[in-house]
Amino acid sequence: MNYIIIAFIESSVIIMSKAVGKTIYFADWEVGEMESWFSHMSEQGLHLTKVNGTTAYFEEAERMKYTYRIFLSKRGYADTIPERYNAFIEKGWEFVCDRDELYVYRSQISANAPEIRDMEELYNWISDKWKKRKIWTSILAAACLSIFLYIFFLQKYPLLVLFSIYGSVQILFFLSVVRFCYTPFRKAITMKRMLGILQEENTNSPKRSWEDLARFRKIGQNTFYIMSLSFVLITCYSEFRYPNQSLPYESLDYRLIRLSEIENDEALERIELYGRLGENERKGIDWRNYVKQNWYLLAPVVMKTNESGYISGRQWVLDNHHFENDNEYSPYLEFELYKLRFSWISNSLLRSILKWAQEGSSYSYMEYTRSNAPDSIAPTEVFDHPEFDRLFIREETVVPEMHIIATKGNHIVRIKYIGEQSLDIVLMEIDKLFDRLMS
Repeated sequence: MNYIIIAFIESSVIIMSKAVGKTIYFADWEVGEMESWFSHMSEQGLHLTKVNGTTAYFEEAERMKYTYRIFLSKRGYADTIPERYNAFIEKGWEFVCDRDELYVYRSQISANAPEIRDMEELYNWISDKWKKRKIWTSILAAACLSIFLYIFFLQKYPLLVLFSIYGSVQILFFLSVVRFCYTPFRKAITMKRMLGILQEENTNSPKRSWEDLARFRKIGQNTFYIMSLSFVLITCYSEFRYPNQSLPYESLDYRLIRLSEIENDEALERIELYGRLGENERKGIDWRNYVKQNWYLLAPVVMKTNESGYISGRQWVLDNHHFENDNEYSPYLEFELYKLRFSWISNSLLRSILKWAQEGSSYSYMEYTRSNAPDSIAPTEVFDHPEFDRLFIREETVVPEMHIIATKGNHIVRIKYIGEQSLDIVLMEIDKLFDRLMS
């Protein structure tokens, strides 16, 4: 288009020394704020040359005072642009640049050029866009809300999932969705506000303080990026700082309950397995005896262990068991510890753990209190001495297997034990662990 070429040549007459790109923090229809920003930049010696996406490009030159005007034209009005261009030139306005339906003109303040803003056209353009954006914004809001509800409420074990790499990925995905939806939401809000201003006031330059608006949005954007980056770094730190490791034969970590402590038999040997899923060896980890530690914002300590052992020469006492190979006594321990940053999270996480641990089993957990303790458990031993806040027990009858979930303060312990030691012994070890953690 000839008029654009001419305008480009005219705008290039000013001798430029350096191009500077700056982020535009305003929507297209926030014309007053954007015009004021362009004028301010000209007073600083930076003159607008191009608008590309959300970036405005300036070139350094002599400081000058310009008045800018922005026009937003429907695509159907494209045929009127050459006529408008010529009319504005005659009135002392200079064409600067365009992007899609946005056209920028300027005039030196000293020239006292007549006002060229068409408030009715601006209102019609915003009104037309608002009708389309309402539907798109509603769809995005519904999608964002659905993802939020799924991640934090509708999963099988919502809080338990959050304490895993899978949960961290979900939260990061949700933050990305929020960032993606933020701009359409903000545009819809500002568009509705602008329509209200144009309906109530017939001013030549509807605007707020561009400095406050740009500062607010810049802080919000940077805060989001810092939060997202911090979350990624924390997740990576947790996963790579504490990789899966083989359990040492003798552990000095006070936060663990070991199979040897429950069995209390020096003849206990370890069953080792350095291959997994057909692999000959992976990272030198004994997958029958390993520990995994994690760190999360809401749970600074999450520890999980698996231990398998056998006692040579000792046989299982029970006849009905499902163990492979021979009848050699081979106990197994699965241990989890959650140290929560806030004790009020305990009940929510406990519900998720119970639901997860119960899945697929025909036996149910029972919460024991002093009034309903089973006959096999001495109430003074189980409840007076350990002083658990809450205690859930599930015992299998076909195999010598017990599942225990206990809480105390901001600590939660889950144990799956297959062996012939009594429930009292396992509970005593949990009590000792809580004493170590509380001391």
